[in-house]
Amino acid sequence: EILIDETIGDAGGHYTDIINNFDTAQGSEAESATIVNAESIDDEQNLDLIDDNWSSNIDTNVPTTNEVELIMDLLKKCRVLATLSKKSSIVSNFIRTNQLLFKVNRTLNNDCKSRWNSTFILLDALIDLKPVMMKLFNEKRTLNLRRVQIEKLTMIELNNEDWDFISSLHSVLKLFYWGTVTMSGKNYPSIGLAYHAVHKIKHFCTNGTTSNNHIKELKKLLLIKLYTYFYDDIEQFQYFQ
Repeated sequence: EILIDETIGDAGGHYTDIINNFDTAQGSEAESATIVNAESIDDEQNLDLIDDNWSSNIDTNVPTTNEVELIMDLLKKCRVLATLSKKSSIVSNFIRTNQLLFKVNRTLNNDCKSRWNSTFILLDALIDLKPVMMKLFNEKRTLNLRRVQIEKLTMIELNNEDWDFISSLHSVLKLFYWGTVTMSGKNYPSIGLAYHAVHKIKHFCTNGTTSNNHIKELKKLLLIKLYTYFYDDIEQFQYFQ
């Protein structure tokens, strides 16, 4: 697979708190409200993110631009939704019931932070499940949830701007998914095939014909990493050729 470090970071802070306390929170509403309003936690947790040998080498201490912060916040919401769909019995039952209603046979699985193609799969499933997610957000007050749990769902609710951004990110990461499929063992990958895939991704990232500002900025961010790991490494680039 294409292995490139990811600048979006892990989901942490109050998003992790949402998972840890959604179905199992005890005590009074005042105590629960204190949990909800906590700004952050010292120990970030991975919310069931998949790790591989490359994940530990990722440098997450990168300069954060406005675009990077938007990506980080959006993917934290997406990852929490994916985790809730597994860990919360109320949410998971609601999703399963409405998948049948909308005839959507997709599963939300968390991504691996070092593999952008897995982030594409997460977003691809979320887009297919959009009507189910929208119904969950709209009908959360009709479910058998306490007030504090409803507040927690509200914190990760995806608005129209979020869905637009998800669409943009999905569009940009699609080529990375294509690259991993192209170079999978099923297709007898070669150095020449790898060079073709990387060069095609570079061409896509340098193509500025789109009028979508989000896509333009995302391409710039990806192009920087593409040069760092492929084109700026002269020895590796010569092997490709």
